[in-house]
Formats: sequence, C-alpha cells, structure tokens
Amino acid sequence: MKKNLSLFLLFFTGLLLTMPLYAQEIDGSFKQANELYKQRNYQEAEKLYLQLVKQGSVSGNLYYNLGNVYFKLGLKGKAILYYEKAKKIIPRDKDLTSNLSFLNSIIEDKVETTKRSFFIKKIKDIYDAFSLKECTIAASFFYLLLIVFLIVSFFIQAVRSSARWVAGFLGVLILLFSSFLFGKIYQLKYIKEVVITAREATIYYAPSKAEVPAFILHEGLKLGVTKEKEGWYQVRIGDDKGGWVEKDKAEEI
Repeated sequence: MKKNLSLFLLFFTGLLLTMPLYAQEIDGSFKQANELYKQRNYQEAEKLYLQLVKQGSVSGNLYYNLGNVYFKLGLKGKAILYYEKAKKIIPRDKDLTSNLSFLNSIIEDKVETTKRSFFIKKIKDIYDAFSLKECTIAASFFYLLLIVFLIVSFFIQAVRSSARWVAGFLGVLILLFSSFLFGKIYQLKYIKEVVITAREATIYYAPSKAEVPAFILHEGLKLGVTKEKEGWYQVRIGDDKGGWVEKDKAEEI
C-alpha cells in the first residue's frame, strides 16, 4: 500500500514539474512561428502552427494566426476553416471578424438562407458574440451572485426591499446565459459543419463517385453536415439543397 502511494506521489510530482516545461515549449514554438510569419516565411510558420495543433493546443490566437498564414498563401478554404475555428473561441475579435467577412465576400459560391426576423437576428448575434467558455463563466457567476444577494438580503433589511427586482434581473441573466450555454453544448455535440478546402468539390446525389454528379462547389464554402458515411459527408447547402461530398475535399470546423 505504501509502495503504491509512493509511486503515485512520485508520478504526480513528476507531472507537476513537467507541465510548466511543456507550457514553455508550446509558448516558445508559438513565438517562433509568429516570428517566421513576420519574416514572410509562411510555409515554415504553417509547419510550426500545425505542429502545435497536432499536439493538442486549442487557442483562438493560434487558429487565427494559422488562418492568416493560409490567407497569405492564397488558400481561401483553409483560411476560412481556421478563422471559423478561432471564431468559436474569440468571437468578438475585430480583426478576425473583418478577415472572415472579407474572405466570405470573395469566395465563388454564395448560399442563400431564409431571412430571419429582426428580433431573431439580434438574439442570434448576441448568441454568436459569446464563446462556450464565456457562457459557462457568465451563467456560473450570475448564479453565485444571486445566491450571495439572497443570503445578504435575508440579514439586511435595506437590501431586502429591492430583493425582488435584483433577483428578477439576475434570474433573467442566468436564464439567458444558461440557454446560450446549453445551445453551445448541443451545437458542439450534435451539429457538425465543414468547409470546402479543395479548389473544387463535386457534390453527388449518393455517396459514390459512380453516381451522376449533382453540381460543383468551390473552396471556402461552409456547409452543414447531416450524415456521415465512410469517406463521405452528406451536406446541406442553404435551406433546400444537399448532396454528398468526399471527406478529403472538406474539413471539419
């Protein structure tokens, strides 16, 4: 028993000691890639950024910088892919929003969607302005604030007089951010989107190249995935079109 405990403590101590070194290594590689980007050595910068991604690094700035690299290399599909990844983490970044908007304006294919009412559009804009992490923090913060306020109002008469209004306001914020949080979790778990990264991608009526092609899409277009089959995505284009595309022509956001 003591031997097992000693081994566990040794392993845990070693883990704690190596974590800062690993973080420093990641930070060093990121800075090195940034320097290569500034020197316009985009191919080498791409290699270092991708190495960090493969090591499991998840960062809005990492995805954004990698998107910039592909932008400079003229790979619009790859650039949009990583800008979309970054948008999930840093949705309010102005440079990211500007670059993504510009690329979406110059890609060859445009998809028309059903027009939403002004109210629905505003709610969607607010929802999109927050990341999953931010929604989690906000919902937790306002919930704890409500608990603290109720405890304080129980003991202090002056606070109790405004308890109903303050509690109601905090309750609305909790409901709002909790709804956003559940929406983000549902989206993460059940809704898959891809970006066409090949120059051209043929869309088929069925998951087979022997089928008659339906139409051709071009790099940079974002599509919703409705089903997967070995080597194929069934995709949704807008509100009324769909088909199958090979997985090596599109990458998941």
